[in-house]
Amino acid sequence: MKTATRDRILNCTAKLATTPDNRKLTIRNVAEDAGVTTQAVYTLFGGKEGLIAALFEECWNTLTHRLRDVPESSHPLETLCSLGRCYIQFAKENPEFYTLMIGRATGSVTVPDRELRHAAPWSSITINVVNKAIADEILSGSPDEIGRLLWSTAHGYIDLTIHGYLRSDDERFLQQATLALFSTFAGPRYSSEMLISEEWFSS
Repeated sequence: MKTATRDRILNCTAKLATTPDNRKLTIRNVAEDAGVTTQAVYTLFGGKEGLIAALFEECWNTLTHRLRDVPESSHPLETLCSLGRCYIQFAKENPEFYTLMIGRATGSVTVPDRELRHAAPWSSITINVVNKAIADEILSGSPDEIGRLLWSTAHGYIDLTIHGYLRSDDERFLQQATLALFSTFAGPRYSSEMLISEEWFSS
């Protein structure tokens, strides 16, 4: 019961934080939307700052756990594509959470710097696979740069989809952008021995 109440409060917090109207994120508004008392919110989270911290931790932990559950392929580029699909699927299923996770300030909510640490685990998951691709001579270059560009590609696709500029089932943009990125950082074995499969991009 306590877990269900906590989850409901966090969901209402995310929706309020990303709503474009003038309704502010306050403990009273969160409690009203969640159907609980303000005391219940204070008891569980200690106040607005604790509420935002818990929301960020919940969002990033959920995404990190999902990424860690992605099976590793024998081909690191296939694994990178699988991680990208997982990341994108999470964003589509949780648009309010994703908007808050990525934006430092949304409406009346400003993200404390210390909460940005939650992005580190999933970033390291991607970098580890990129390092394997470099070790296998499939890619070459800076692991951090490749990782950031992969993230930027996924985020751009998500943002365009969420705001209606791309259909949610239109993955051609994502495929072409990812292949272009792989080609830019191609290692000795990328073109001669490693084939890119369109199935890697399929959900």
